Amino acid sequence: MNLRSRLFYIFSGTLIAFGIWISLLFHTDPTYADILTWLAFMASLLLTITGFLGLIIFYIKVSFFNNELVYVLLPSSLRQSLEIGLMVIGILSMQALKVLGWWEAGLYILVLVLLEFFFQTKPQDAVSQSNNLKKINR
Repeated sequence: MNLRSRLFYIFSGTLIAFGIWISLLFHTDPTYADILTWLAFMASLLLTITGFLGLIIFYIKVSFFNNELVYVLLPSSLRQSLEIGLMVIGILSMQALKVLGWWEAGLYILVLVLLEFFFQTKPQDAVSQSNNLKKINR
C-alpha cells in the first residue's frame, strides 16, 4: 500500500470518527447516557484527535525534513498524535470521574512524555537489525 492510499484511509477514518463524535455530541444527553455511549463518545473523540493531529504532524514533518524518505515519518506522527489524544482523553476522563487534580494531571502528562522519550531513544527494530547483520556477514 503506498503512502497516498494510507493518507486517504487515515483521512477517511478521521472524517467518519468526527461524524460519529458530532452525532453523539448533539443527539445524546450526558446526564442520562449509559457507559456504552460514554465509551463511544470518548473512542470517537480519540480517533478524531489522533487522525487530525496525525495528518497535521505528518505534513509539518514533511515540510521540515524534505530530504528524508517521506513514508518513514508517518508511523511516528501517528504515535505522537495518539499520545496527545490519550492525554486529552485521560484528562477528560479524570475530570468526568471527579478525580482530576494538578498532581494527577501532571503525573499523567509526565508518564506520556517519558513514553515518548522511550520511543525516541529506542534502537531500530529487530527485523532491520537482523537485515543489517545479514548484510555485514555477506
